[in-house]
Amino acid sequence: KMKNTNRNGVGIVQKRANYPMESPYEVEYVGFEDTFRADPDRIVYAHTVPGLQPLDSLHHHDAVEVGYCFSGSGIFSVDGALLPFSAPCATVLYPGQLHKARSMGEQESHWLFVTFRAESVFPRNARDLYNLPWDGALAQSALTTDPAIVSLAAAVAEEFEQGARDRDDCVRGLLRALLVRHG
Repeated sequence: KMKNTNRNGVGIVQKRANYPMESPYEVEYVGFEDTFRADPDRIVYAHTVPGLQPLDSLHHHDAVEVGYCFSGSGIFSVDGALLPFSAPCATVLYPGQLHKARSMGEQESHWLFVTFRAESVFPRNARDLYNLPWDGALAQSALTTDPAIVSLAAAVAEEFEQGARDRDDCVRGLLRALLVRHG
């Protein structure tokens, strides 16, 4: 959903999750507005190890999030769907999707999540950007073992781990290819 534009005239995605009132989960909004207002092209990386405890909360944000699971297995809750996962796999989450992972088994899973504005990886007014499922991404499509998407997500994780000077530029190209493939 393209709404506002930043100071460079590039569209900014802003979408809030639809949350059913009868849900047992606490919902947190994780805002990236200040981060992306200061630097619209910033890419945020975070290693995450979901715990083994049952889910008691979900979160959503106004940015795209791509995840790569290095190891482990568990359940990923996305918009009310419980999706089992096992490494290697990838996630593609669009703004407003309620989500959270839980590890299962004897060992916690290990993920790298990359959060960014889609506009920072596509050229201005790119047709592919507008063809992404902003208003109807199916929960089941958020978690994938598709070899092409998993390979691109693994390459993003490898670029992050290597930390080369041109890392973010390489990651932008990989993320664009991943989103086009996913869309």
